[in-house]
Amino acid sequence: MVAREIGYSSGMEQQSPFITNGAELLQARFFVPRGAAHGHKASPPADSAGLAISHGWFDSPFGRVLAMGSEHGLCGLAFADECGDAAALADMRGRWPSADFIAANDTLAQWVKAAFDGGTPPLHLIGTDLQQRVWAALYEIPPGHVTTYSALAAAAGNPRAVRAVASAVGRNPISWLIPCHRALRKTGGLGGYH
Repeated sequence: MVAREIGYSSGMEQQSPFITNGAELLQARFFVPRGAAHGHKASPPADSAGLAISHGWFDSPFGRVLAMGSEHGLCGLAFADECGDAAALADMRGRWPSADFIAANDTLAQWVKAAFDGGTPPLHLIGTDLQQRVWAALYEIPPGHVTTYSALAAAAGNPRAVRAVASAVGRNPISWLIPCHRALRKTGGLGGYH
């Protein structure tokens, strides 16, 4: 499947091979084979019941960041400079209300360092099927490139679900690593992500 990309200089749409079928990306990139040391995992929100999620605060190039991770990988990054620590923590905890949260900076330090130093930490996507397909498609957008919500909807396998896709982009819990800031409206304007 081919996506549409908005060019920086001209604002004109042009063909781009960067977004492919979201379901294929989930199979290729986000499911951890048994015994794999490094990889990514995807889970539905219902699987968060009883899930142990470690969390800790770190400095990043973008200010203070709250990192969250399960045994499978990072499942959340929240930047707190604008909203404050308490609001960032409440937002992230509210995404997985049935999980068990454990303060554990040491557990996450290596993954956070990799996240901001150009590495590839393992990720654990916890969301609905559509959210996971959208986040997988976002993950594939190379630095310096953007796409539209319409193209993401097509890549996720439901071209008419543009509003649902925009909502999934806005619910992305792993900002920076899953670059929600690379999704634009058809007009080239920014959406309402945070």
